Amino acid sequence: MNIQQEALYRALDGVELKDSYLTESYQLLYKKIKQYQRKKGSLPSAKFLNKSVSKFSKDSDIISDLDGITEALIDYDKEELTNDEVKELLLDDYKKRKVRDLAKLQAEATIEEKWELVDRYSNEIHKISSIRDDDRFLTRDIKQDIDVISTKTQTISTGIFPKDNLPISKVPTGSLVSITGRSGLGKSQMAIMSFINQGLDGKNCLLISYEMPKNIILARIKSYLAEVPYEEVESGNYSVSESKDRVTASEYTIKKDTDFESCLSLLKKSGEEALKELPDRENIMKILAANDKNSFDLARQKGEPIEDLPNDSDIISYLNEYGESLDCVYIDLISNVNFSNGFSSREENITSFVKELNHLGLIYGLVTYIVSQVKDEKSPYGYFQPKYSQEIYQSASLYIALVSTQELRESNAMAICLDKNRNGVDKKAFLAESGSGVMGMNYMGQTEDMYDIIEMMKKDLKGDKK
Repeated sequence: MNIQQEALYRALDGVELKDSYLTESYQLLYKKIKQYQRKKGSLPSAKFLNKSVSKFSKDSDIISDLDGITEALIDYDKEELTNDEVKELLLDDYKKRKVRDLAKLQAEATIEEKWELVDRYSNEIHKISSIRDDDRFLTRDIKQDIDVISTKTQTISTGIFPKDNLPISKVPTGSLVSITGRSGLGKSQMAIMSFINQGLDGKNCLLISYEMPKNIILARIKSYLAEVPYEEVESGNYSVSESKDRVTASEYTIKKDTDFESCLSLLKKSGEEALKELPDRENIMKILAANDKNSFDLARQKGEPIEDLPNDSDIISYLNEYGESLDCVYIDLISNVNFSNGFSSREENITSFVKELNHLGLIYGLVTYIVSQVKDEKSPYGYFQPKYSQEIYQSASLYIALVSTQELRESNAMAICLDKNRNGVDKKAFLAESGSGVMGMNYMGQTEDMYDIIEMMKKDLKGDKK
């Protein structure tokens, strides 16, 4: 980016000794800028400094600090910065990197059950997070913010019926989306559909599935994209001649930078060799899934280690390390996560975990999807409450409950109920049709009041009691 060269110089020149964080790094960078100025008669750009910092010191910690300072300035999307803005930017960058490093140490200590170290790192994280420029704490208020902070909400697709533009189709960046339903209703499939829709839209996505192995997830993705029954995808025996081509096209749609219809058309016209020539898809669509015999056999063939499912501390470490690169994270099911703190109850662990996920989502602009079971299948209102922890509901920007009733089943339909929407319409039910054996859901164009669906559920429960 085009950052004014004087901005960096002025900011470093204005750093006082009381700004103890990174003082040594500041002074070294300032010294190198002065040397460059004396030799060249001009100021170096932030990009030039960023490329040169590895030569400034033999201390890896200082080099890391200098990298952070210059990268933060290069990446900041503003052409002209005041001294205070640069100082605040550098402080935020410092805090982010230090918290990330401490979180890794805390996760390692948790795995080794060194609880004193866990507490120590937790206190250090809190201390680092609390650092601020005290001179500006009370002097900066909304008078300074009103012109520079955008009040326009940045939204991102949820990957749920993206073409239908429903209230469940978009959320603000940094949101938490909860998908809840009883077993067999399709909550995992909704997460998989969202994951692949986001991935094909160029988003970097991570799906962590404690419910099913990777080969089943991939078969479901192929079934969804190709619109071919899952059993046929799994067996390779197709009832319609075109189905094989559709499944092949779905595979290349995932690997190559193209869409399904274009891929299928090219396959029919020019054959599979033409698909191999398409450019590779560059974004990340990573799946961590339950391991089975297929997983072990594949790892053995490739000579690679098995990727074990992460516990809660591992996930937090992943997000601290890769959060800036990711757009979406899916956790299915949250109740099946292995929690590293064996002294707390499942309810307490899930509550703490969800709070931390929500916090990291806001920091990195991630959309986090949590799949959970319902609290009580014998009560209509129990379908709209998550099992184990109410924090899942409290933290969610979108709370989606999948519901089926006798009347809906007769129409091969289900209700996708939007119980909570912090940023728009809620208490609505969107009727969806699932194809015959195809792993997918299609919006039927019909929206109902959520409370009408609850009345249907009450009738079903009364009939069960009779």
